[in-house]
Amino acid sequence: MQSYPIWNRVDAPAYRSSKDFGAREYFEIHTRVGTSAQNSHHFADYNVTRHQNGDGNIVFTAWFDGEIVKRRIYDPKTWQEIE
Repeated sequence: MQSYPIWNRVDAPAYRSSKDFGAREYFEIHTRVGTSAQNSHHFADYNVTRHQNGDGNIVFTAWFDGEIVKRRIYDPKTWQEIE
């Protein structure tokens, strides 16, 4: 299994087991609702980003519909949370 800084586990009744996927810098999930692929409408967006700040720390940010809902900053040498 590959190593990714961002890891996602998807649990849904449509799957017999959970589905996992990883991302290196960011991922986006765009959720649509409706009755079919042709008749669906935007409902919500969820994004997670990873970048290195000016101090060299690793920053993970979670966004929901364009607003930050969570941010964590880590020291890349110790992986201790800074903020």
